[in-house]
Amino acid sequence: MRITGGGNVGIGITNPAYKLDVSGDCRINTTTGYLYAGGLRIAGWDANTLYQATGDLGITANPNNNINFWIGSGSERKRLTSGRNVGINNANP
Repeated sequence: MRITGGGNVGIGITNPAYKLDVSGDCRINTTTGYLYAGGLRIAGWDANTLYQATGDLGITANPNNNINFWIGSGSERKRLTSGRNVGINNANP
């Protein structure tokens, strides 16, 4: 581990370029259940969800092997099914 004079911390890296710079796998466990990267919320209540921190845009992989795209307060707009069908404003293409 290395801490630079500028306050950057490196784990597995000798010249960290960011406040936390990790070379290799890492795990982050939060009490809120959210991991943020800038304005992008990587995970929330569901580890299969990727969405913007404001909640306006999201991509979800559901248990049926479908990929859902949604905007606003969770309103699904597009779905790609495991059978290669595409639904636009249609949850059952």
